[in-house]
Amino acid sequence: MKQKPLKLTLLLALLLSTIAVALFASTASAQSSEAITIKASGNVEGTDKIQRDGDVYLFKGGISGSIVVERDNIVLDGAGYVLQPKSDTVVGVDIRDRNNVTIRNVAVTNFQTGINLENTTQSKLINNNITTYTYEDGIKLTNSTNNIISNNVIYSYADLYSTPFNRGIALENCSKNTISENRVTGNFYGIYLRLSNNNTLSGNSITKSEFGIDLYLSSNNNLVGNTVFSTVLAISRGVYSDSGTGIWLEVNSTYNQVHKNNVKNNGEAMRVWDYSSNNIIYENNFMNNTSQISIITRGIPNPQSIPIPNSWDNGIVGNYWSDYLTKYPNATEIDNSGMGNTPYLIDANNIDNHPLMKPVAIPEFPDETGETEPFPTLLVVAVPVAVVAVVAVGVLVYLKKRGRSRNS
Repeated sequence: MKQKPLKLTLLLALLLSTIAVALFASTASAQSSEAITIKASGNVEGTDKIQRDGDVYLFKGGISGSIVVERDNIVLDGAGYVLQPKSDTVVGVDIRDRNNVTIRNVAVTNFQTGINLENTTQSKLINNNITTYTYEDGIKLTNSTNNIISNNVIYSYADLYSTPFNRGIALENCSKNTISENRVTGNFYGIYLRLSNNNTLSGNSITKSEFGIDLYLSSNNNLVGNTVFSTVLAISRGVYSDSGTGIWLEVNSTYNQVHKNNVKNNGEAMRVWDYSSNNIIYENNFMNNTSQISIITRGIPNPQSIPIPNSWDNGIVGNYWSDYLTKYPNATEIDNSGMGNTPYLIDANNIDNHPLMKPVAIPEFPDETGETEPFPTLLVVAVPVAVVAVVAVGVLVYLKKRGRSRNS
């Protein structure tokens, strides 16, 4: 009689193990090849998990390894499946010297660089989920023009103290690209531009980064409708303060337009460094930041002697500053215009002459916490676990009823 419970336990364990393996097989099965290539001829080499239908290449399951695109005018659709590294694979999807390539619906996880575009034009990265635990980039563009990066979720689990300088979206020597409606969480730099001009950053949500948006030697870019909030500063391994910077105009970044952005709950709203001048900054909400604006020229004994003039209004309307009435308690509204009668002084060369009395209405993502783990990584884990749990409960109920029927 004592052997019966043991047999039932072993049977149940075997059944659950079989179910778990079957459920995970579709996402966790590894391909034998590390390099998967979409050849210039249109053929796919290195996997049988990508199905071709004309110029559309569709994932049929989870894939391990890097995908290299050697063909123009194609669509690579991940259908929500996971692309993960095999061995020391560095780049998830690698696109070089290509034109008109669309990458969509791919769950790229744990590569040093999720998706890489180099010398690429007229291409699109849309609705991808990129998670990383390393120090590199979620999406990286180099020497690339006229591309669209939109509606991607980029989530970094890297410790910013021990692995600094990772970037959610990075552009180097790029122009005329549109970076829009992306959700970027947990990177050292949320969106980073270096030597990149005439790009548009619009409607992005960036949080839990040390620097939300950083422009380095980058000019004539348009930053509009972005929300940068709750940036952090890594104090030690795994320990952060709420002292990050929302937007940084760094090293001679000039003639940029910063318009209708929400910059809130940061240690510092904006930092303007090293001759970054002639930028126009207006109709932004600077709310609940520990400090608002820092204007610094490094290496100069008296930084204030070096003017760094920027326009903090467009001649008609300025910005909303949540500390305006604290700083100027006697300020009043001018004739129901929505503007205060006292300019907001940053320094002698930086003055908002038309500060707003109320915040500007700027659309944001419905959930701005930035804490939700991106789909489909969560789904890949949750669905099999839930199914196994349901089956386990069902088996236990069945065995219990069967035992009762025998005893009656």
